[in-house]
Parts: sequence; C-alpha cells; structure tokens
Amino acid sequence: MTKGESPISKETIKSLTLDIEGSLLSFDKFIKAQEQLAILLHEVDKTLANKNRPLINWRISQVHSGSIHLTLEGMPQDQITPSQISEVIKTVEREIVTILEHPIRPKYSHFK
Repeated sequence: MTKGESPISKETIKSLTLDIEGSLLSFDKFIKAQEQLAILLHEVDKTLANKNRPLINWRISQVHSGSIHLTLEGMPQDQITPSQISEVIKTVEREIVTILEHPIRPKYSHFK
C-alpha cells in the first residue's frame, strides 16, 4: 500500500501497490510477502462475492527497483464491475492498516 493514500477512499480503484522497504530483502521473504498478499486478496474476493472461488485475476502491472514496489491490477472474470475490484482493494488496505496498528488478526487474515 503506497504511503499517503487513504485506505478508505471513495474513488474506484483497480490496482494495489505493495511497498517493501529495504535493500537487503531476501528472495524467500519477497516470495512469502507475495504469497500472503495473494491469499488475502483471494479470501476477501471470495467473501465479498459470496462465492467459493475468487472472481478477480491479479496481474503485475508495474515493478520498480530499489526498495520493492509491486503493483497488482485487478482483472475481472465473469460479471465483475470495477467497483467490486475497488471494494476488494479497499478492504485489503483496511486489513493491512489493522495489522500495522494492532497486534490482532484481522477478519480476512489467514496468515500462517
């Protein structure tokens, strides 16, 4: 989640940027961060859509060097609207803020 962005914005968004600061991030930790973000995105997607499977495909739309800035863009499957993608992203942003502010497991978190 990019710093300075409001996690509860009213605008329709289709992408989420994961910022991982630090120059000595191991490959294993980078892979783990991606896996955990994917789990969270899929769980929120399934729950909000009331389906047994995710309805949004996520593709990498940008990667920046230095500290890692990985941007994922929601690509709808079936009859998904941009506002549904936006709702998944906003929910994930709120979940990440909860994790950062409080040492409790948020509603959609299935982190191991």
